[in-house]
Amino acid sequence: MLVSFLLSRKRNFHIIPATLLTMVLVLAFSCDDVKKEQIAFVKGKIVNPKNGVVVLTNYQNVNDTIALNMENEFTLNLKKVSKPGLYTFWHATEYQSIYIEPGDSIALFVDTKSFDESLAFSSGHAKENNYLIDMFVKMEEANKAFLPQYKKEPAAFLDLITARANKQIEQLHKDAKKQNFSKDFVPIVEQIIWLNNYNKKERYVAAHCGSSAKPCTAKVPETFYDHRKTIDLEDVDYLNNNSFKAYLNSLIANKTREKLLERKINSSNLSYALTRLQVTNDLLLNDTMRELYLLNYTRNYLRNAKDQETPQAVLKSYLSLSKNKNNQAFMQAFAASFKTTRTGNDLADLLLKNDADNEVMLGAIVAKPTIIYYWSSKDETYNMQVHLTVADLRKKYPELDFIGINTDDGNSANWRNALKSMDLETKNEYQVASNNNYNLSNVLMGSKRAILIDEDLTILDSNLNLLHYKIETTLLGYVSK
Repeated sequence: MLVSFLLSRKRNFHIIPATLLTMVLVLAFSCDDVKKEQIAFVKGKIVNPKNGVVVLTNYQNVNDTIALNMENEFTLNLKKVSKPGLYTFWHATEYQSIYIEPGDSIALFVDTKSFDESLAFSSGHAKENNYLIDMFVKMEEANKAFLPQYKKEPAAFLDLITARANKQIEQLHKDAKKQNFSKDFVPIVEQIIWLNNYNKKERYVAAHCGSSAKPCTAKVPETFYDHRKTIDLEDVDYLNNNSFKAYLNSLIANKTREKLLERKINSSNLSYALTRLQVTNDLLLNDTMRELYLLNYTRNYLRNAKDQETPQAVLKSYLSLSKNKNNQAFMQAFAASFKTTRTGNDLADLLLKNDADNEVMLGAIVAKPTIIYYWSSKDETYNMQVHLTVADLRKKYPELDFIGINTDDGNSANWRNALKSMDLETKNEYQVASNNNYNLSNVLMGSKRAILIDEDLTILDSNLNLLHYKIETTLLGYVSK
């Protein structure tokens, strides 16, 4: 099963300590003998790993998973690298594009506490890969700063983004000559630049037209969509290109709006979701790409839906379109897990452990409307943010209780150590007991969601985001009822 997490590309580079850089360099070794065999090696070290494996894939003939050793190091022996191109390197929910040529020997280092900031390459095509990361960083920052430009008239907007793309490509060629980049690398970077440009076009339409089935007020020139003719949506190589993922999501959103307008359908959440799934199925003819985007959208919809009925309709539509039996089974299990935490249902009376390792049932500690928030010691940034937010909200809303539940292994002391390291109290902090039979994994994985329940454990809101800027408005609505 291929599951893609569309993550932020935000990075701020810093200098890697000399000892760590030395470690990376030691990983490098000569690959003269293996070039003839079209083999490539990727070696590296993961500091503070979030799980015990890394994955390297090109979504085609390479899909290798390997366990980290006791030193959190790994070696991937790629025997099917037949041409230069981008591959996707994964660790837990973090990923990045890597440029690999047949015969390469690439070493990388990354610290998951600052995955994007610390990722660095040595040996092989290190200069190309480090350039690639730096480019994504600058592109992400530039895209955020670019937002006010979407207010421009269509013709002026088109001229602006085209001029910017051409300037970026001009700089690329200067850098390629100066750093002696591989000739096969440059066209790939050009493609990344143009796909980022095309994504801006698709986002422009969305910014002016929204996702509803209403005629767009922006009068775009006839050539505005010419870029769509240049992209082969059956080319799976695109999946390793981060710019393509953003572009394709924007394209599908616009195609969905067009389809709703064509059919004169009211764009409710459900009608939009069902139409989007059908558009995705019709637009993407490649099986791998189609299955990936069908699954991703369905999973995210089920995760965020607050009502009872629409998730079942969306799941039914997904199952009718997907041809991958493994993906279907995953999604059915995923939906079943979420069904237990829908608004209006009773939350299972969880068996928890307190900081003294005493077991207690959730129902025994809930005496009034309570917000349950989940966290893991593996995500330090979120841990600090959510606990600081809860400390502030607890003072402002005494009508509510707040209970933190750690989802790490019940036999581990990591959660208590995490609280201690953040200088936080253990009061109102619990951990899911190791022998608890309530499966939280699919429900909570990567969602960072909180649940509001009443004193009888009835779910009042199944999908709160405590870090959302409007969270206080939402809570005021509940306490004023």
